[in-house]
Amino acid sequence: MKALVTGSSGFVGQALCRSLVEQGHDVLALDAVKRDDDRLTVVCDLLDSPKLQGLAEEFRATKIVHCGGVSGPMLLVDQPSLISDINVKGTVNLLEIARKTGADRFIFCSSIAVYGGAYTVNPVPENVPLFPTTVYAATKVAAEALVTAYAVSFGLSATSLRIGKVFGPSRATACEMRTLISDALEGRSTLLTAPPSYLHHYIYIDDVIMAIERAMTANAEFNPAYNIVSPEDPSLDEIVEFLRDELPSANIHFACDASVPAERIPTLSCQAASRDLNFQAPTAIREGVRRYASHIARCRHDGSARTSG
Repeated sequence: MKALVTGSSGFVGQALCRSLVEQGHDVLALDAVKRDDDRLTVVCDLLDSPKLQGLAEEFRATKIVHCGGVSGPMLLVDQPSLISDINVKGTVNLLEIARKTGADRFIFCSSIAVYGGAYTVNPVPENVPLFPTTVYAATKVAAEALVTAYAVSFGLSATSLRIGKVFGPSRATACEMRTLISDALEGRSTLLTAPPSYLHHYIYIDDVIMAIERAMTANAEFNPAYNIVSPEDPSLDEIVEFLRDELPSANIHFACDASVPAERIPTLSCQAASRDLNFQAPTAIREGVRRYASHIARCRHDGSARTSG
């Protein structure tokens, strides 16, 4: 298999490239930035269409996995136009490459941010109307629509994976789970402002990579999109209890009135991914917390600030 992967210096893209290379696949790893120790990534901006096209035509990927772009609503909040350019135009550029080079599979890494939480149905399937509440989420909705349109118009085998809140080793952007663990290990207290009953659709990084790889090779007719989350759906207070069991020194407090009902972020259905991709996240959230805490503790012991996340 020859795979073109964008966002190869990012959390998910880096882990995916590593997994594919370890399995013996050829990988063209692309990102707009490159770490000093990264020998795999080729620096290429998604908006640099000529360079992107040249690299892709030379490599002739059979699979394209788009993990790149603006990776969360906390980034570039004061530059909405740039978010749109990167996440929408960048996706179009990659879809054009897939169309012109004859790639047999296109996987777009979307986000559960597309939902926005305004639902009464429970659990929420993928075919409900979407209510994005941030520019980031709106660009994900637009990109998903483009992926579906290319699939219908040009016969491209493509789908979008609506990935939950990914946690685990090597995450660099803001991560509440990392903050909770790091504070506990360093003897700091943590103040949480979200309600204890607030649902967190966490998923461990290894499980996300499994889902992407299943989507890359699945034989089923694709849905336009799949929810990629843990079936556990823990609340914030349950996650805190997991953490206290692992790190009894954790000093975590809620700043909100626990007696006031929180707006319930919907439970997301995992049935379609189980049916079509043969995927159900195998790592229990409690086990993921244990692994992540152990990783951060080892990094602190080794003095490795670069990998402490």
